[in-house]
Amino acid sequence: MDNALDEAAEASGLRIDNLLDRLAADPARLVFLSEALTAAARSTFSERVRALGRALASGALADDEARVDEERLWVAILAGVEAPHLRILRQLMLPRDQQPYGTTPQQLTLAEAAGVSYVMAGHLLADLERHGLASWRWGETYPQSYREAQGASASEKFWQPTSLTPELLDRFRAAGREGDE
Repeated sequence: MDNALDEAAEASGLRIDNLLDRLAADPARLVFLSEALTAAARSTFSERVRALGRALASGALADDEARVDEERLWVAILAGVEAPHLRILRQLMLPRDQQPYGTTPQQLTLAEAAGVSYVMAGHLLADLERHGLASWRWGETYPQSYREAQGASASEKFWQPTSLTPELLDRFRAAGREGDE
């Protein structure tokens, strides 16, 4: 089942027609429905489609507009997360002693974890930073006197997950796998 509406119906315990009636009941929920279905229609990443469906179910069942607003924010985040983003986030979530070289990850290490070029990892990290899922650590750069064992620039950013990262990964876990596609 890789259909967001089917996932939403299953997660909410509602029939699709009842789910749609709830979501069409007010303008904010109707916009939410549109955003979630548009994101799902543009996706070939099945776990994301299912996670979008689950967000849709939460919004449909919400008793207050604040919860609908929060699920709309999750839809925006989910719409921008691909499998390479998830590989980076999983790497960031590893304890420091399990990181390569026993240090906070840098872009080069994260590129290797994601299976992408160094330049592409920079774009992925910018996406994650924009969504509040990753941040650089201790300021933008280290002093030039700082020496990195693997030859990376002393001005290289060190990255860490944010408090939002575990919740995103939990949403993908609930939707199936974490994203090994």
